[in-house]
Amino acid sequence: MAMDIIAAARGYIDRIVSHKALRKESNVGKVLILDAYTTQVVANVYSQTQILENDFYLVEQLGSDHEPMPHLKAAVFVRPTAENVAILSREFADPQFKEYHLFFSNILSLDLLQALAESDEHEVVKQVQEFYGDFIAVNEASTPDGRATSSRTLILPAAAPVRPNPPLMRRHHTDYPAGPVLAEH
Repeated sequence: MAMDIIAAARGYIDRIVSHKALRKESNVGKVLILDAYTTQVVANVYSQTQILENDFYLVEQLGSDHEPMPHLKAAVFVRPTAENVAILSREFADPQFKEYHLFFSNILSLDLLQALAESDEHEVVKQVQEFYGDFIAVNEASTPDGRATSSRTLILPAAAPVRPNPPLMRRHHTDYPAGPVLAEH
């Protein structure tokens, strides 16, 4: 049985850009913040036009310098690395956006989650979610064990895979197949 990995990756991005907490309010636009790796993940399954159709007016790299935009909500889709959490922590010390919705492309360690929580002194983080989208989907078909179904199929895993932590796997799971919801308020 083949699995459509492009549809799976697109499904994760759909859930981010159409999340109910990010729906358009009057005079509130949205920005999509990505790291270098998740930029590739998104670019392989979503066009700029599709992003714009979901009312995202800006797509930028995590850590880029910009003026404050308190009229925008930020959807952040990044890998769960110490470097990304450090950049987010600096961002939260002087928030540039109205609120932040964090979506990680894999499991976030408890230490990194704690660091994020401690750095959110302005309480701008509205949710933290984990998706299992730490791959670049280049072709539709893959078997459940990850083997390609044709010689042209390519799945690029994350450069530095995140090792599963069994206690983390037992956290509260939503009824979605994508992964656990860590915090939502």
